[in-house]
Amino acid sequence: GNLEQLVVAVGANRAAAGVTSQAATLLAPGRVRHAGSGPTVLGRPAGRAGAVEAVAALFNRAGLDTRISDDVGSLLWSKLIVNVGINALTALLRVPNGVLAQTPACDLLMTRAVDEAVAVARALHIDLDYERQLERVREVCLRTADNRASMLQDILRGRATEIAAINGAVVACGRQAGVATPVNLLLTQLVQALEATAADRL
Repeated sequence: GNLEQLVVAVGANRAAAGVTSQAATLLAPGRVRHAGSGPTVLGRPAGRAGAVEAVAALFNRAGLDTRISDDVGSLLWSKLIVNVGINALTALLRVPNGVLAQTPACDLLMTRAVDEAVAVARALHIDLDYERQLERVREVCLRTADNRASMLQDILRGRATEIAAINGAVVACGRQAGVATPVNLLLTQLVQALEATAADRL
C-alpha cells in the first residue's frame, strides 16, 4: 500500500497512514476547486504519537477537521471501499461523482463493485460496519456530486492512474482470501486499457 511505499522512500520514522474525505478538482496548475468537505483521520503509530498529534493540531488550526485513530487499518479499508465504488466508474464513464448515485445503471455497477470489496474485507476479518459501506459510498457521491474523482482527472490528462492500488488491490486481496471479484477485475482491466490507448483515442 501507500504507507509501505512511503516507508521505503522516507523511512518508518517519517511515515504515517491516514485518510481524508476532502474532495478537490485540479482545474489548472495552481488552481484547485474544493468540491467537498469531510474529516481527516491520522493513524497513531506506536512510539510516535506526539508527532502525529502535532500534525493533527496544525491541520485543525488551518480549518481541516482532523482526528487521530488507533485503528487506521479499518479506516483505510473503509476509504478504499469508497474509492472502489467511485473512481473507476467515473473514469470510464467520464462523469462527476453524483451521477453514479443518481443513475440506476451506474448505481448497480457501483453496488456490485462495493459488495465484492466488502466481501473481501469480511474474509480478511477487517473491523468494519459492513452493512453501512454501500450507503456511505452513495453519501460520498452525493456530498461531492460535482467533483471529478482523481482517477477521472488522471484519465482526462493522460496520466497513469491508481487503479492497481484501488480496484486492483481488491482483486489481489480477493485472490488471497479466496473471494471472487469479477466486477473489480473488469473495472481494473478497462481502466488499464484506457491508460494504454490514451495516445490512440479518437
